[in-house]
Amino acid sequence: MKYNCFGNVCSIITFGMNVKIGFTLNSIFICDYFDMIVLCVGKGKTCKADIRHRQLSLRNLIRYCYINMVGLHRPSTPPGMPPPSARRRSSKLSFGTVCSSNINRSMEAHVRLQNAGMRVESYGTGTQVRLPGKSAMEPRIFKFGTPYADMHKSLSETPEDVAFFMHNGVLQLCKRGASVKVAPKRWQDTPTSEVQNHEVVIAFEERIYDAVIEDLQCREPTEEFKAIHVICLDTKDNPHEAQLQGTVALELCWLLEQTEDLDLEAPELVEQFQEQQMTHTQIKVLHQICYL
Repeated sequence: MKYNCFGNVCSIITFGMNVKIGFTLNSIFICDYFDMIVLCVGKGKTCKADIRHRQLSLRNLIRYCYINMVGLHRPSTPPGMPPPSARRRSSKLSFGTVCSSNINRSMEAHVRLQNAGMRVESYGTGTQVRLPGKSAMEPRIFKFGTPYADMHKSLSETPEDVAFFMHNGVLQLCKRGASVKVAPKRWQDTPTSEVQNHEVVIAFEERIYDAVIEDLQCREPTEEFKAIHVICLDTKDNPHEAQLQGTVALELCWLLEQTEDLDLEAPELVEQFQEQQMTHTQIKVLHQICYL
């Protein structure tokens, strides 16, 4: 690797890539790709960033180190109203995401869709919120409606509890849930007026998909008799798989969001989406239209 500095721009050439970084630089970036350690030396400051578990482009790698070295200044917002072109278009559809306990798979998709600017709410279909405990015979159980913050507190009463539930990821799930909403919601206990707001409901397991459809069919039909598209993206109940399928769910929801006539286009769109996904991952996609 070699580097050349010209005033405020540093051109770094490594492995055939030429990346120009446009911040003021009287610093030198040394990238050691053997142990994936980056050292940044400049202005009398040194930053050592261990990125062995990060997948970063060279540009983001350097930006990551620069932020850790000198900090990132928050840009000021100009006064007055933003121009119409700068405003985010509101989501045309409303999405529901459903798993068993409303803490892992449905919440991962909730965060992904919400961050993309979509209207979304998440639910669970289980009788209780069941979290993995210290053995398969000792799950930690909470009632739906129990605040995520209370779950977090209950699971971190002792240093041993904190160590265990941090290791299995449950405390992180509770913390994430508390940052999004107050408590997990049960699908079957949700009023019809709220359920009917959703045009699309994504279920993350076939038995949950069946439970959602059964519940919709048992509810008293409304005057609007509105179509609700129930889709199954079969996903194992662990954080890693939830992250992978959260991305898949976002891709599918973007496609549905762009339809002109959802009821007409959705069946073919979902079928094509499954064919595309099957080329690089085995995913079972089911689709049924219910009316409420």
